[in-house]
Amino acid sequence: MTAAPQAIRIHPADDVLVAVRALAAGNEITVEGERIVLAEDIPAGHKIALRPLAPGEPVVKYGFPIGTATAPIARGSWVHTHNLKTSLAGVLEYRYEPASPPDPLSAMRRG
Repeated sequence: MTAAPQAIRIHPADDVLVAVRALAAGNEITVEGERIVLAEDIPAGHKIALRPLAPGEPVVKYGFPIGTATAPIARGSWVHTHNLKTSLAGVLEYRYEPASPPDPLSAMRRG
């Protein structure tokens, strides 16, 4: 039986992981074969830096830049409003809408 993941990477291009549950500083997690030691406590649902990020550098989640680092962010650190400026300024409403898989029945009807 495989243990439930502690964190996940949503898209292969992401610079961050998402904590599946609250994680304590000093814990070591393994995601996609990479071991990461947590630099600080990470609340459930929050982002963890996969690599060092410099101020002004874009932060990628869902395969797209979601913001810019406002301070140096070390690998294994919590990424949140204290070190990330959102790229959503002026956006009043947004949502994540993954692409739908092709409908095999509609392809057959056209065929």
